Formats: sequence, C-alpha cells, structure tokens
Amino acid sequence: MNKEITVVLPVEIKNREFDSRLLLAYHLIKEGYKVIIGDRSGCSREINFIPNCIYLAKSLAYSQSGLFKKIKHNNGRIFILCEEGGYVGREKHKFSEIKSFYPKKMLHFVDSVFVYGKSFQNLLVENFPEFNSKNTYIIGNSRFDLHKPKYLRYYS
Repeated sequence: MNKEITVVLPVEIKNREFDSRLLLAYHLIKEGYKVIIGDRSGCSREINFIPNCIYLAKSLAYSQSGLFKKIKHNNGRIFILCEEGGYVGREKHKFSEIKSFYPKKMLHFVDSVFVYGKSFQNLLVENFPEFNSKNTYIIGNSRFDLHKPKYLRYYS
C-alpha cells in the first residue's frame, strides 16, 4: 500500500485539466495513494507540510524553481506529465520546441517524464542525453482517456 505517499496534482487551466486530474486521482487513490488536487499556488503552500510527495508538474518553467527546490528539500520527487507531445511531433522546429519545454537548467529537478506515445519518447531519448528509457515512460494521457467509451457516461 502507498498510504505514506501523497501525489500532488496541480491544475493550471481548470476547464481543460480538472476532469482529467480527477480521473488520475481516482486511479491513484484506488492504488492506495493520498492525492491533493488544487491550483498551483494552493499546491505550492501544501508542499511545505508534505514530505516524500510526488509532484506531477506540467512544465519546467524557471518560475517553478523555488517550488521544485522545496519539494526536493522535503525528499519529494518531481514527475513531468508531457501535455505537448502531439503538437511537437508535428512541429517543423521540434528540437527547439522541446528545449523550451525542458530547459537544461531545470532538468536536474526531474525524476521522470511521462509521455503519451512511443514516437515522442523516442524523440526525447534519441536526441537529448538527459532522457533515457529509465526516466521516460509511456503512460497515455487522462485527458484523452476520458474520451474512451468506458468514460463517456461521465459527460452524461
């Protein structure tokens, strides 16, 4: 059981992310994790009281470095949920786009990156030495999972 681990799920854009975070929270709770969902500032406040948490970030913005330092200081882990992989895969200048999503000076905070497709995982692993098959995982994306037949009732 994972009852000692709290997963923190910040929501940046409520109407786009909240439902998918609820679905993710549901599955995490079923696996025995504690879950906190909130806006980024609320989650940032809670981090002060949660040792050993897992923080599921959507980006590696420099503005989050203070938060990430706090998480690491409390023995937490930072996972990045890639939300832009589909866009980048079609983009003509995909390497510069990826570098902007994953700034080199922020990568030391990251424990794992979750992507939703093999092609994007390959793109990261083959072109960026910081990524490898041990720190990138194909997990899909709960935003897309909500469109699967078994979840259509959610919108009824």
